[in-house]
Amino acid sequence: MTSNLPRAAAAAGAISAASLLSTPAGADVLTSFHMVGRAAIAVQDPSAAMADVDVNGLVGVDDLLYVIEQFGNDCAVSSCQADADGDGSVGIWDILQVIAHFGEVIPEHLDGEADTPLTGTHLCEQSRYADDPVSLGEAGVVNDAWMVNGYAVYASKNMNEDEFLGATEADVRDALESYLEARHDLDPATSNYVILDIEHPYHPKDFGRFLDPSNAWYDLMKFHEVIDAYKLRISVARDLLPNARLGLFGVTTPHPFGNPLLEAQIVRQDGFEAAGAAGLYDELDVVCPVIYQRYGPSDSRHHLLEQYTRMGAESALALQRTDGTSLEVMPLMSLAVFNGGSADHKLPITVEDLATQIAVLEDLGFQDWMIWAGNDTIADTDVLVTDHLHALLAYMEDLASGDM
Repeated sequence: MTSNLPRAAAAAGAISAASLLSTPAGADVLTSFHMVGRAAIAVQDPSAAMADVDVNGLVGVDDLLYVIEQFGNDCAVSSCQADADGDGSVGIWDILQVIAHFGEVIPEHLDGEADTPLTGTHLCEQSRYADDPVSLGEAGVVNDAWMVNGYAVYASKNMNEDEFLGATEADVRDALESYLEARHDLDPATSNYVILDIEHPYHPKDFGRFLDPSNAWYDLMKFHEVIDAYKLRISVARDLLPNARLGLFGVTTPHPFGNPLLEAQIVRQDGFEAAGAAGLYDELDVVCPVIYQRYGPSDSRHHLLEQYTRMGAESALALQRTDGTSLEVMPLMSLAVFNGGSADHKLPITVEDLATQIAVLEDLGFQDWMIWAGNDTIADTDVLVTDHLHALLAYMEDLASGDM
């Protein structure tokens, strides 16, 4: 039989927190914060940093709600970021810890990421934020990007063409509302990057196939139906996430050979640009050219990495909204090789190759880029994302100092 004690304790904690905030002292804390801002509230105790469980620089209501949501977590399986007192579980003492430091500012959390050779790197995980944003920040990486699964906008992997094209606004809205309700960390009021991962039944790299008379998919009417189906999902996301820096995965997805004159690449690029003319990007803020490494050191085409990275990033710069304005371009790298035909498929990318891609982006004038990971470990390995990024940082620092 499942115990109701955790729920009861969580409810009691919520009542205690609500009672605190309803007192004159609690009201004074909130009033002071809203009236004079964060900088005027000093941290009185170093343990306040642990009470800032969402690591946003302020111990507040969001921290309290997160601890209550995670109440009873014994940290054996899932993240223990809500363990505010550091005792290895989430319970009443964590609620009391947050209440004790309510309203305090954590300067080191407000400062953001350190200034390192990795500054400009944004970690983007799949339907989650990383469990250790502090360690990421120390490496110069900021975790302010969230990749939304396709099913969240009514575009699941097993969806057929009729279901995808026939979706109504209500279908998409219900799916996204349910997704947001189930994920406390993704605040609908967020101003972070939110990237829609729509790949089924049509991936953005396939848009051009509908426009190519030599392709079996050639169908101009179907092209516009597909674009309209994408636009519907983007429009609903824009409405439910009004402040987010909204983006679309897969725009662009370069051909892995890195040759802009290759016919397959020309067809892809034509599709991306025609989609812009059809209004696909009008409600987006950012596009994310997917420059996931396709060939590892074991592959004969590994040497194409630089030209592939360059072509992929440049291909997105040509995209525009229908009013002629350009979008922010945020190249999207990966930490593993993704190519089922490669002997290195799903192996961690070497720090040398990651540094090469970053150098290419910097040479093109990019100051920011994303790195995608499914969660806090790399692909099917037990290598921690934070450890690999710190190793990359060490390599880049040695490179910059001439110690290599």
